Amino acid sequence: MTAVSSQIDDELLSLAWSLWAELGVSSVVRAHGNCCADPEALLIFTAALADADPRLRDESLDCALALSPYLWTSRLKTLLSRTDDEVRHTFGEYAATFNQSSTSHVTLPLADETRALSLIRSGKSRPQAQAHAPSQLLMRCRAIFGVGARADALCTMIFSRQQGWLATDLATHVGLPKRAMAAVLHDFAVGGLVIATSVGNRLRYDFVGRDGLDLVLGAKPNWKPVWAVILPFLLRMRAIVVARDARGPTSSLVDAHKVIRSFLAASSTLGIHADAPDTRSWEDVIQWLVRTVSAIANGESVWFGESRGLARDSMTKPGTARTGLVAP
Repeated sequence: MTAVSSQIDDELLSLAWSLWAELGVSSVVRAHGNCCADPEALLIFTAALADADPRLRDESLDCALALSPYLWTSRLKTLLSRTDDEVRHTFGEYAATFNQSSTSHVTLPLADETRALSLIRSGKSRPQAQAHAPSQLLMRCRAIFGVGARADALCTMIFSRQQGWLATDLATHVGLPKRAMAAVLHDFAVGGLVIATSVGNRLRYDFVGRDGLDLVLGAKPNWKPVWAVILPFLLRMRAIVVARDARGPTSSLVDAHKVIRSFLAASSTLGIHADAPDTRSWEDVIQWLVRTVSAIANGESVWFGESRGLARDSMTKPGTARTGLVAP
């Protein structure tokens, strides 16, 4: 492992520990108290890093088992279907270990039972002790409204200051197909939470039930990063860095260009715009990646999107730093 690979792994492991701390793992690393946690995206991310830190694997599994009633396995399957074979392979061992130790009805998909590890749970995780923390907004939505598309859609809508929603907007934020979000918005309209208005050949849903839900759901984080976009990107870039010696500089730059371009496009859809590195230069790519990973791991990144603490018109120009944020 090169020095750069080692540095990136250290940052990614710190990120994983910090995000699990928000879900109840006992950890001294905690930099994301103002970021909404996403358990399914984090499960996949952690499984991919498990060999680099067996203690993280064990403590995260201990926490995931305690959280099992609030894990959404259908969404987990959807997110896994968007990953590559290597990520799904590493998830197989992690899932099998979870399923072997689980006493609930929840089982993780893609489990490779032949690779299940022996897990001795530490019992240190305390998810319920932090149930009212801002970072657990999604988990509270699931606890109150049930695990499913409605809870996750409400979490996104109640966090954002956006009033009008299209099914495509919500699908991007939640990480589910447009059809599922269209069905949810239709149900919300029937229930009086939103009002549907025709805009061309599409329906816009205006959120009118915010005030009551604000009181019910409690404290909200400053950021709701779309971890289902950010964490897979970090894993893909990590794989490119690790494979550079075998792939060669030219092929690695081509791979990096594709992955970064895809990430920037997805972020742009979410309204997040920032400068990209010069993907003709491996040095520029690495410097940009190290800055990006460090900012995300430290809990202050432009890729988290707009803060609830900043007015929309106070946003700076794309790619420039602003108070409390670090632009790569």
